Amino acid sequence: MGSGAANARRWENLATMIRRRRGGEIVHLLLLDQGNRKALVVLLIAVTLPPASRAGYATTQWGMPLTQVQQLYPDGEIAEGTPEGGVTYVIAGRVAGLRTVVVFSFVDEGRLFAVSELFPRRGSAVNLRTLDVPPPFNPEAAKIVGILRRFFTKRYGKPRRSDGAISLWVGSDDAVSLQVEKRDKDHTTVAVLYSGYVRK
Repeated sequence: MGSGAANARRWENLATMIRRRRGGEIVHLLLLDQGNRKALVVLLIAVTLPPASRAGYATTQWGMPLTQVQQLYPDGEIAEGTPEGGVTYVIAGRVAGLRTVVVFSFVDEGRLFAVSELFPRRGSAVNLRTLDVPPPFNPEAAKIVGILRRFFTKRYGKPRRSDGAISLWVGSDDAVSLQVEKRDKDHTTVAVLYSGYVRK
């Protein structure tokens, strides 16, 4: 599965979902802007998306078209620099009582295939169109991570994988990954990635 990461193109967005097909599987990658260099944060999970999965993010369903998501969340923006063949729709939101930027990623004729949440620094301005989301200072990031780990553990149970950088919960129809990465000595990026899948 890791070979898809070597071929991932570099994107100008803060967070970009990329889908690569490998033998009928879909490999999801989350790239985060690291100043002048881009770094792969996580290869989440290789999955096969069903054509009409009933699971989804919040009030959405995997495979839902962009127009339906826009009807549910009308105050969003289409992000600039979206990968070829896809669309990224971004809204401001809240999860577990925390302020977040929610990124809906669409491919295959505009079908929703993944959602990521980015957690901005308290009091910072964010730009939905350019995905400019300033990362929190380290102490604030640690609090955000603690809140999110408790929230997802209560919802999904014990994580399937958990280390300092990634915690992964797997439900019956989808998977959630909490990702943490130091940006510099003072800031840490906190992101959550939701993805639908079918067990083989």
